Amino acid sequence: MNAIEEKLNALKEVYVPGLDARKKDTFPALDPVNFVYKVDVPLLPDLLKAEDGRSFYPCFTSMAQVPEQYKHFFLWVAVPFREFCAFAVKSTICHEIIIDPFTSSLILPENMVVHYSGLEAPASDEEEPKTEA
Repeated sequence: MNAIEEKLNALKEVYVPGLDARKKDTFPALDPVNFVYKVDVPLLPDLLKAEDGRSFYPCFTSMAQVPEQYKHFFLWVAVPFREFCAFAVKSTICHEIIIDPFTSSLILPENMVVHYSGLEAPASDEEEPKTEA
């Protein structure tokens, strides 16, 4: 097991930014699935797009990893990491996750997200997670 896998296996919860799903007229719906509820508010996770057009659901290992200007725009919830992976697997928008996108930027490709979600057995030709430079 490499250092990245050890870190992912030890990751219990992540912080997820989202928008109030009741304000769909103001914000584009990111996914038709209600992700989590915070004080009875359905929350739709934020979605980040890379320059190459790929989309990722962002999550953070701690609120200290979140830039100040980003903190105040969203509602935040702490979610079990594997539950967040399961959400991404079931999503109709994208199936990849980026952990700490503004600092260490660890990208989990779809097969790794499936593996950590526990919804399917991991693929035999599993890709390695990618760290952005």
